[in-house]
Amino acid sequence: MKLIKYIINLVILIISLVFLFKLSALNDIDGKSLLIKIPYGMSQDYQEFEVWVVVLGILTVGVLLGFFIALFQILAQKGELISTRSKLKRLQIEIDNLRNESIDEDIILTDSDNQEDH
Repeated sequence: MKLIKYIINLVILIISLVFLFKLSALNDIDGKSLLIKIPYGMSQDYQEFEVWVVVLGILTVGVLLGFFIALFQILAQKGELISTRSKLKRLQIEIDNLRNESIDEDIILTDSDNQEDH
């Protein structure tokens, strides 16, 4: 199963690289590539990047963000699972204690018919 997953990821990576190279070729105008200007904060300074670099950077940030969100969700679920298991163990011990507790022999049982006569 892991091998199939790795093969699929490799195919997606190769398709993405082909797409980025074609995108870069489409953005060449008269032998000069199209650049995207990205500003630094609120200042007037900016840096220029090729289109494929910006697309690759955005995809990388998206993948990393998705990874960290999934990681935090997994950690939260593990914590909840550990808490539930400990609660289950405590309840199991309590049930075993109640099951093994001796029944009080001082209880007086009477018939309902005898109750009416009194």
